[in-house]
This record gives sequence, C-alpha cells and structure tokens, in this order.
Amino acid sequence: MKRLVIITVGKTHSGKTTFVLPPTSGEADYLFAIKDSNEIQSIIQKITYIAQSL
Repeated sequence: MKRLVIITVGKTHSGKTTFVLPPTSGEADYLFAIKDSNEIQSIIQKITYIAQSL
C-alpha cells in the first residue's frame, strides 16, 4: 500500500508563515506540500494518477 502525506503551508492570523516538518524516512511514499490554493488541482491530478497505477 502506498502512503501519501499532504501538508499545507500557510500564514497564521498574525501573518507569520507556518511550516510543517516533513515525514521521517520510511513514513510516506509521497509528500505533497500545498503552499498556494492554485496548486490543489494539480496535486489532486497527481494523487489520482498514483491511485490509478496501483
């Protein structure tokens, strides 16, 4: 089974950028970091492609 990790990087209410630590080695097969809402559609397409290839 493939393991996906999807994280979002954004800004807090005070304007500070938030960061999430990536998964540790072996924890996930794919990592998608969404930094901008414009990236969502392309990431959905990538995840769909991965799911169809399983």
